[in-house]
Amino acid sequence: MQTHLKVACGRNHITAEERASLVDRYVVIGKMLTQWIKHLNRENRPLRG
Repeated sequence: MQTHLKVACGRNHITAEERASLVDRYVVIGKMLTQWIKHLNRENRPLRG
């Protein structure tokens, strides 16, 4: 995802400030998802898919 943002910035589709903001949000969301997955594993929930 971060590579896509870098390319978009390089092609002037987004500004450097927009890229920095999106990267920060990406990191926060990634941390939240990691914690959620750990919680589900601790609860021993079966995989559903």
